[in-house]
Amino acid sequence: MQKFIWKEEYSVGVASIDEQHKNFFRITNDLIDFVERPDAKHEDCIAIARELEHYAAYHLTTEEKYFHELAYPHAEEHIREHDYYRDKVQGLLSRLQDDQSVMKSTAEELANFSISWLSNHILLSDKKYSVFFERHGVH
Repeated sequence: MQKFIWKEEYSVGVASIDEQHKNFFRITNDLIDFVERPDAKHEDCIAIARELEHYAAYHLTTEEKYFHELAYPHAEEHIREHDYYRDKVQGLLSRLQDDQSVMKSTAEELANFSISWLSNHILLSDKKYSVFFERHGVH
């Protein structure tokens, strides 16, 4: 699997959110590393998947806090996208916990989903709030 590499085009112009996105990339890359390890252990997989779930919750809540504080006009639609991610990750984590026989394939699915969703979400949805946040003094 190909690593999730930060590119400047992913920047939303808010340093704290860019740093969170970079950390999101790092955790996803940890999952990719896990999938490629021949000695992969189920408990390690669960730990990385939980870290991804918890970090996603932290990051998405950070964005949503700004939406509410600044009365971001596209907040409702954006939060629906966040909820889709939360639900999908929670479902994949449940599958990982319930069935060790699908550990690597589910971990790979989780990594691929996170790469696809996050890169598209940043470039198509998060970029929409960049100018709005900047106008409201969020850097």
